[in-house]
Amino acid sequence: MDQTTDINMSLNDVNMTSNDVNLTSNATTYPKEALPITLFSIYFPAIIGVFGIVGNMLSFTILSRERDSSTSYLLRCLAVCDTIFLVTAMQIQVIFSLMMTYGNQEVAINMAKMVNVPFIWPVAMAAQMSSVWLTVFISFDRYYAVCNPFRAKSVCTVKTARIACICITIGCMLYNIPRFFEYLQVNKDGLAEYTSPEKSIVGANEVYRYLYCGILYFLLLFCIPLMLLLILNIRIILALNKETQLMPSMSTTQMRERKVTKICLCIVLVFFLCGTLSPVTNFQ
Repeated sequence: MDQTTDINMSLNDVNMTSNDVNLTSNATTYPKEALPITLFSIYFPAIIGVFGIVGNMLSFTILSRERDSSTSYLLRCLAVCDTIFLVTAMQIQVIFSLMMTYGNQEVAINMAKMVNVPFIWPVAMAAQMSSVWLTVFISFDRYYAVCNPFRAKSVCTVKTARIACICITIGCMLYNIPRFFEYLQVNKDGLAEYTSPEKSIVGANEVYRYLYCGILYFLLLFCIPLMLLLILNIRIILALNKETQLMPSMSTTQMRERKVTKICLCIVLVFFLCGTLSPVTNFQ
């Protein structure tokens, strides 16, 4: 989720580069002043991506040992979605920039036109949206576990978590289907073709751009999730503060639930820090 800004910048680079670059050149030569740009467009995102992918794989492996916990199941699903997002982000941002800087520009631009923009970009957005709402549902899970422990036994189950993950995944995939048609249109011969960097009739439509890509994106991936997370986690923190006075009399299970809740709070904090700037770059 934290690489959404970089991905949008990379897509804009595809649009500008395809119009300006000489496709017959095999490599790009940049002046020394371009070194900071190279660092922030290639090496810095690559380091973050690699650490993120490795960290998610380790988290998934460790969490797989606790198959009877709804929170563990939700965190595993979150790790999968985050990994998919990071892999797609690496493809769009890092690999494209590497090929443009050190490889063949023509191949890089064709890859961006035919693969990155029409296919990988929508998958990245669906993975990002799934991560957002899985984070929200994890907060719901922790809210019931901390604030309503008696109801949690019937609500916070692995079955409920599995149903929630399936619904969130399907919903996010369906919501992002229109993104596959942003650059797809039918040519004069009646054949479908991708017109990147020029957007199709769907992608260029003002209602689509401002309602779907702007307002709905802001509401569903930023405003509503952040409001829910803020309300739920304030309640959780207040409940944890009350429990602090009872720590000497807590059972091992209660202490374990408290630790899990603190981990989830850290995940939500990262979401707040990394997700606040992404809506700004989506208004194109």
